[in-house]
Amino acid sequence: MSQLRRCLVSGRWVIISPKRDARPVDFQCPADIVNGRDRCPFCLGQEEKTPPPVMVVPGKPGGPWLVRVVPNKYPALEGLGDPVFEHEGIYQKMPSVGVHEVIVEGSDHDIHLRDLSQTHAVEVIRAYIKRLRELACDKRIAYTMIFKNHGRSAGASLAHPHSQLAGFPMVPFDVEQESQGAHRYRQEYGVCVWCAINKQEIQEHSRLIDEDDGYVLSAPYASRIPFEMSLVPKRHEARFELMDDPAGLARFLQKALRRLDTALKNPAYNLIVHTAPAHAYNEDAFHWHIEILPKIAHIAGFEWGSGLYINTVAPETAAEWLRQVKLS
Repeated sequence: MSQLRRCLVSGRWVIISPKRDARPVDFQCPADIVNGRDRCPFCLGQEEKTPPPVMVVPGKPGGPWLVRVVPNKYPALEGLGDPVFEHEGIYQKMPSVGVHEVIVEGSDHDIHLRDLSQTHAVEVIRAYIKRLRELACDKRIAYTMIFKNHGRSAGASLAHPHSQLAGFPMVPFDVEQESQGAHRYRQEYGVCVWCAINKQEIQEHSRLIDEDDGYVLSAPYASRIPFEMSLVPKRHEARFELMDDPAGLARFLQKALRRLDTALKNPAYNLIVHTAPAHAYNEDAFHWHIEILPKIAHIAGFEWGSGLYINTVAPETAAEWLRQVKLS
């Protein structure tokens, strides 16, 4: 079974998962990574190639399913039991108890989230919400994350459009840092930091990419990478899973992804849903949001050694470019 091991210096947890090095794609050349329909385990008619589903959203009577949620065949987190701290000399570890699932966004191998019908895209968002709500009842899970890897350089090992869900027995280091930062800002200024960001981006406009009645899309002031985008609801909500506007979010998110696709010609990207930890002491300070991170720059020694990112495209420039994209 895989383990969680804690760095004594930084406090950061790392998953040691030997089972994942057995994934066939890890030993194939890049040309073999993109699966054709005949080999794809997520395609219609090949459902037996995945573990039994956790959830299925049916389509029209007699038609294919819309969304299918299955356990990850090569999970980073898995297993029953309690996440108990253990010591190995001076080190700390615990079993990587948790959940790792794949959310297959449709039965069609070639239609991505940005291009799904509005009805279908809403069902994908609802699947996210339903699984997060269900896992909120599992006391072993301290934090649950939805993320999407699009393209090989973003970490996708299968071409078929899909997202993933990971449920952790602890709050990951970066999430804890973000949560503490939000708490400090609220204590000092009396308002939510993301609400304050929304207000300034709308007023200033230079980094604003898009907005509607419910959401703001902007290039973060301290963007780490070129064309990084942040999607934040205007209404203050700590938990993504408690939101009640899947249709509005699906519509706005699809527009954001189409902007990115048009501007950068279908780049690889990571999409991450940030929601409040399960037992956050500072939940009122948190505001759920979505990061979209195009993989058009490489993280190298400078970034790894210093923790500082070098962004070669100013967020104001990126926002202007993305804002001017003509959507069909």
